[in-house]
Amino acid sequence: MALFFTSLCWCCSVHIDKLTNKISEYSAEEFELLLQLDVLKSKKRIYDVLLKIQDVFSVQIFFIILANVFMCSSVIGGILIRNFGEFDQFIQLDYMYYLINSISCVVITLWIVGLIPIEMKKFQQRFYEKTHERLLLRYSTVEALHLKIDFYNEPDFVMTGCDILPLRRSTVLALIGTLFTYTILLVDTNMPGKVNNLNQSNIGTTA
Repeated sequence: MALFFTSLCWCCSVHIDKLTNKISEYSAEEFELLLQLDVLKSKKRIYDVLLKIQDVFSVQIFFIILANVFMCSSVIGGILIRNFGEFDQFIQLDYMYYLINSISCVVITLWIVGLIPIEMKKFQQRFYEKTHERLLLRYSTVEALHLKIDFYNEPDFVMTGCDILPLRRSTVLALIGTLFTYTILLVDTNMPGKVNNLNQSNIGTTA
């Protein structure tokens, strides 16, 4: 599911990049109103596809990321509570497999999907630069100016999970920080009880 979702997002980001490069191929004089409308229509089609992907995968991808974060937390917590070297070799391999698999799923998903707002921003900036250059060279019409203003005032598009989790690259650092913080807090909370149990068992053995 996560692989299919990231593949669709990757394809969309590639098409946005192609549109950005297409704008760069034209000079300010050539980038007239009809060409601007054609580029914006192509961008609108990609935008509609992204909205459909968002509607279909929003809930699933949120719970996939949440499940992998919990998996990371449980594995890291198990390693912190006990000495990793004390585990059987097969258990160590299981721990490392689940840890690497869950971290990779979260990081790769957010990294690829987070490319979409970056490419959108590049497209917006390139379109603005080209239309602004036409304005300075006095090629722009009133209709083109209104189109430029409306386009530049569009909000940034960011994929989300259940309208809760923004799928940006910066979310990777936020999740990692939250993961380690709360995992260590939970481990510290459970450690005093473990130490007391060990002390009581040692006292009973001595007696």
